[in-house]
Amino acid sequence: MVVNVRHRGYLQSILTLINLSIASFDILTENVAHTTFHNSGARFDPPKCHPNTRVAILQKIMDWVRSTDWETCYRHILWLTGAAGAGKSAIAQTIIELCLAEGFIIASFLFFRSDGSRNNGKLLIATLAYQIFYSVPNSQQDILSAIDNDPLIFTRDLDHQFDNLIIQPLRLCYNTLNPQDSSSRCIIVLDRLDECLDRNTQGQILHMLRNAIQTHKLPVMFLIASRPEHDINTVFNSHSMEGIFLRLYLDDVRATL
Repeated sequence: MVVNVRHRGYLQSILTLINLSIASFDILTENVAHTTFHNSGARFDPPKCHPNTRVAILQKIMDWVRSTDWETCYRHILWLTGAAGAGKSAIAQTIIELCLAEGFIIASFLFFRSDGSRNNGKLLIATLAYQIFYSVPNSQQDILSAIDNDPLIFTRDLDHQFDNLIIQPLRLCYNTLNPQDSSSRCIIVLDRLDECLDRNTQGQILHMLRNAIQTHKLPVMFLIASRPEHDINTVFNSHSMEGIFLRLYLDDVRATL
């Protein structure tokens, strides 16, 4: 088969793009904390609510997810908080499963203080981006292109990673989606944020989410589960967080706005 010069050049450019994409995907997967997935094999029998338990709390959270509660539908962050052993992770896991059953886009990260891949924020954005990569096919090229353009992107600060690997790909995707279609809403779940050992990173993550909400008008909602530790509580009580989050105590099914 004879390939003319123009076709040969076109074929070479395609192969170059394929090779770049493969290399970028390899970089992405190398920075993923796979044990944090809600369905990871490393999390054998993850905690979740037993049938007919926590009904009021689960209903309150799902009303927030579906935006059917007019009092909370404009709050893009829900902070689920309570003492150790109150069942925060069980509720978060159950919410993830309920959202998946209803067709919502889900990405999650479970912090864990004794796991070096999950007790800090180094692998957070890559892990979320990987899940969005598979849940939102239209985001794939933009995610890989961001890595193509900067193969060291996972050494950048969290805001830069979040904007380039999650916010911008989703923004481009949502431009082609029906804004009235609730199943196009993305729910990002960060469980056990208090088990991120660097308190500065805890605050940085919350400020990152706040900035994303205030700057971009995207159907992305964030469920944060953690103990009411001082540093996290301080950020949520700051003036900059007013009007964008809902606080839900496990010992009180009412939301504190």
